[in-house]
Amino acid sequence: RTCPIGELLGADREDLHLEYKSTLRFDIRAESHKTGIPAKAVVKTVAGFLNSDHGGPLLIGVADDGTVYGLEADYKTFSKRGQRGDRDLFGQHLQNLIADRLGDAAASLVTWEFHTIGGDDVCRVSVEPADYPVYEGTGDDDRTFWWRYPTGTKAATSEQDQQRISHRRFGGG
Repeated sequence: RTCPIGELLGADREDLHLEYKSTLRFDIRAESHKTGIPAKAVVKTVAGFLNSDHGGPLLIGVADDGTVYGLEADYKTFSKRGQRGDRDLFGQHLQNLIADRLGDAAASLVTWEFHTIGGDDVCRVSVEPADYPVYEGTGDDDRTFWWRYPTGTKAATSEQDQQRISHRRFGGG
């Protein structure tokens, strides 16, 4: 959280403790904000950091190659643009997304701040590790346990894997 933003940017910097996402809402490939794919990727990354030993930063507005993409494409998707600040709308959407998919307790461990780099906005999302297993989803039948590994975030698909990862990370019986 205290590292200068410039030190987090660059090729081959993503790892167990740092992740980049180009956008929050705008699907670059589909050229639409209606797919929901970028939002799902952000939520799973946040959940993975919550379930990790150290948490970590997620930089939204940064491409996988470490170059700044910016948030303008996301800002354009907000219907109240011009009535309220872009950063405010982005932050409210991010907060609602995390709280809806991960819960309020998990959302309380996530903060963000905006940086301007070369005229483009980047959002640094700082995720503290949770002291309990965090599942993404809205009900018992729609729950996913995400965990971080050195090259990204992965779902523990079997209940046995979820229990093993949770036991190693959080302890308990």
